[in-house]
Amino acid sequence: MVPVPGQGEAWAGFKEHAFDGYNIGAPPYGYRADRIPHPAPGKAAQGRTKTRLAPDPVRAPVIAQIFAWRTVDRLAVRSIAALLNADPQRYPPPGQYGWQPSTVARILANPKYTGYMVYGRRRSQAGKRCRPVPQDAWLWSPSPRTPLSSPAPPGTPRRPPPPSTPAAATRASPAPTPPPAGPTRCGP
Repeated sequence: MVPVPGQGEAWAGFKEHAFDGYNIGAPPYGYRADRIPHPAPGKAAQGRTKTRLAPDPVRAPVIAQIFAWRTVDRLAVRSIAALLNADPQRYPPPGQYGWQPSTVARILANPKYTGYMVYGRRRSQAGKRCRPVPQDAWLWSPSPRTPLSSPAPPGTPRRPPPPSTPAAATRASPAPTPPPAGPTRCGP
């Protein structure tokens, strides 16, 4: 595999960005983007900003209710979606098709609702589609900011213990591919 020029520097930048508690990408449902001037004076002079997540006053209570139904009432994802769809004024849906069970499941599985900034949950390799990455390879901010859920339901990704060394904070390498079983054939 040929390395892409600048890829290491970009990864280091994303890592620092997440560790500092800045969001990458669109804010998840329940949050709004709080744009602040870039901390680097030169970039701030250019009008650049960074984004932190701030609770959306209308949608943040919906997230808290979803987590309460799941953790306290132990409702199934399908039941939660039905309750949300029963009162769209109180629980504004994230899209035009109302609340889908898959949407509720994604919300319950998103670690950003615990207040941590998480980066690297999915990865694409060699032009393939994005694939999930094991939780121990994600980058987590060192401390939570503005959580919308507490406690997390069973099975929700949780913040791993802090690494003991800076080297342990780097992304783990993918597991080696096992050799093919049986005889192999080279050539035509």
